[in-house]
Amino acid sequence: MSNLTIVIPCKDDPTLVQCVQSIDDESPSLVVFNGSSKRFISAMKRQLENQAVRFERIDEANLSLALQRGIDCSSTDQVLLMDSDCCFRKGSVAAIKQSMAGSDPECSVHKGTVIFSEGGGPVSRVISRSRRQHTSSRLCAYKPPLAFSKRLAPHIGGYFFDRRLRWKEDSDLDRRIRDADIDIVAVAGCVIDHGELDLVTDLRSNFRYGIGAALAEHLEITLPPPTRSLRDTWLNEGWTAAVYMALANQVRSTGRLSTRLRLALGLENVPDHPQ
Repeated sequence: MSNLTIVIPCKDDPTLVQCVQSIDDESPSLVVFNGSSKRFISAMKRQLENQAVRFERIDEANLSLALQRGIDCSSTDQVLLMDSDCCFRKGSVAAIKQSMAGSDPECSVHKGTVIFSEGGGPVSRVISRSRRQHTSSRLCAYKPPLAFSKRLAPHIGGYFFDRRLRWKEDSDLDRRIRDADIDIVAVAGCVIDHGELDLVTDLRSNFRYGIGAALAEHLEITLPPPTRSLRDTWLNEGWTAAVYMALANQVRSTGRLSTRLRLALGLENVPDHPQ
């Protein structure tokens, strides 16, 4: 029996089916429906009825809470965090498990590689290059794919994800892992493919990054500086990616400023505790 569970939070993404089907070994998966409609949940359960998958549900749309719930509800010591809009390449789960087998579970996390699809036309290609710059230009403990033992929790504050940060959740995790001198192990054999990104979806994500940044400031949580330099993007990914990064940065700033205003007006409810 596998000692690793693949945790996949999902709100309303039908490509969850392809994600689960891309798991090519005996490791079970645990899908956490994240504020999903009953209709969507029923459709996904029907399409995944022949897969080795369990289901959990939270009523509110809160990615941090969904991830923590999945970790807490998994029946194994090791978890691998995955996104519903990504698929594993062959042998990726086995590579993560092999990497973990050779490391101290209380001193390491294991990170695979995300390949952003450049299909779908010129806009999709530019978005993919921009994403690659601000999520993959340095080795970090961002998911997906990210694997670790639950025995790591006492070393990083007793929890993995702070429910108060419904966005930028893995930036906070990355910071606490680094502060605890936990090794981030790159796993070359674990590669996942991220689906094509359209303009609206990606700009919405950038707006949410701004929300998360404002919440972190409000909670006095220090997050690592994002790798969103226009100069570095130009040098690493080309001028079109840099132009798009400028737009994405502006949208992120809008999300941050609007959330700061909501907090100042008492319109944003923030829980007292991280769990």
